Amino acid sequence: MYRLKPGDIELIRLDISRQRVTYSHLLDDLVDHVCCDVEAEMDEGLPFTQAYEKVRSRIGLNRFKKIQEETLMLIDKNYKSMKTFMKIFGVLAPSLMAVAALFKIQHWPGGGIMMILGFFFLCFFFLPSAVYVLNAENKTDKKHLFMKLSGLIASVIFLLGILFKLMHWPGAGIALVTGLIMLGSLFLPSLIIAKISDDRGEGKRAVYLLGLFAGLFYIAGFLFKIMHWPGAGLVILIGLILFAMIFIPLFVFAHYKNESHVSGHFIFIIVASMMAVLFLSFMALTVSKDVLSEFTAVEEQMDDVLNDLEDKNNAFVLETINTSGRGEVVAAAHQKTDEIETWINDLKRELVIATEPNEEAIAGGKIDCSMIIMKDAYNIPVEILIVQGKASQLAWKIREYKKYLLSESADADLSSKLDLLLDISKVKVADDEEIPWENATFEHRTFVSILNTLTTIQIEIRLAEKEFLKSVLEKTDVGGQQIIAEETRLK
Repeated sequence: MYRLKPGDIELIRLDISRQRVTYSHLLDDLVDHVCCDVEAEMDEGLPFTQAYEKVRSRIGLNRFKKIQEETLMLIDKNYKSMKTFMKIFGVLAPSLMAVAALFKIQHWPGGGIMMILGFFFLCFFFLPSAVYVLNAENKTDKKHLFMKLSGLIASVIFLLGILFKLMHWPGAGIALVTGLIMLGSLFLPSLIIAKISDDRGEGKRAVYLLGLFAGLFYIAGFLFKIMHWPGAGLVILIGLILFAMIFIPLFVFAHYKNESHVSGHFIFIIVASMMAVLFLSFMALTVSKDVLSEFTAVEEQMDDVLNDLEDKNNAFVLETINTSGRGEVVAAAHQKTDEIETWINDLKRELVIATEPNEEAIAGGKIDCSMIIMKDAYNIPVEILIVQGKASQLAWKIREYKKYLLSESADADLSSKLDLLLDISKVKVADDEEIPWENATFEHRTFVSILNTLTTIQIEIRLAEKEFLKSVLEKTDVGGQQIIAEETRLK
């Protein structure tokens, strides 16, 4: 009877392993069974290559994977239920997230709930069941268990960070950073170590090590980007070059150079790699930086407008006090205007001190938006404005200021002008839903845009003061003309 050579046996083992047969005991049994069939065919006079192809065609391409699943279902009572569980939530979680994204884009109610459920099912149902199924299918040794558990925990923390970021909940930055550090320091090294230890002289160790460095640069680039650390663009560029231009070609060549047909696994690798490259490439773009710089330019222009209005109103107040009989009213209104504008300036400085690590952004007590690094931050500003209630205080001050101006003027047109300039009414977001002015104005906004909004409010307050002063002056002029006309008639 013909006996196979060790090299032929190893070729059969590798070929069966490529068909995703990872359960060690079953793999040995299948290799032994196929070797016996091949030896029987070779006893009939066929060479090894033809004998093995004949046995493969008789068994079928995907039969080995099905045999593994059937075996696991017989020996592991939980495997079948966890496999079904994984498939159900593997479909349900991304479906919910896709529908939630559509609802968010269209501003339909219910998008937030579906987004939360999608991430919850993904993190706490699909991923744990997937790890259980993978562990049941691959019981070669315990070295892969740490890799799987670290990958599960890091992925869950990172995905929760994304959810918290989307929902604007506190703690998103901590979760994202923690998840990325765990992926880079625990999961990725353990994955590469497991791959290298599984390498049976196939010459893939150098490729795996290159993949480790590419992955570390990718993760570091993402971390640098979300933390606004300098050098993010360079780190991302190095990661892209290592991953897309070196690692992927070498990995594909090492794994698929002997494949006679295109497999679904190969297509998945290419598509997933393309999505990863596009994702990080979009992060590396400077579009967001340029857009945020536009807010800085707008802030400088609005500061010039505000200063010009202040100067003109100050001159107008002095003239009105000297020429009008209502000098005390004008002075009191001007003082209230200065008080509310000073309060807003203090609020802006408080936001900068709490949000911005660069002390030069508020050197000398004056805000310099060009020196602000955290232009796209929103957690801390929202915490101060919404959670601590500073935006509600601002709304109350504007309401009281508007009420005071109207109480000191009998001009009917002034009310409509102030309603337009100092509008703090609720904002309609749906047919039957309204949200408070402070939420609509400051929630889901970047830090630099919030500064723009506060400066805009200051300009509107100065314009409101200007309209009030004009109404007082016009009333005084009309009254003086009436007195002069009456005196002329009596003479």
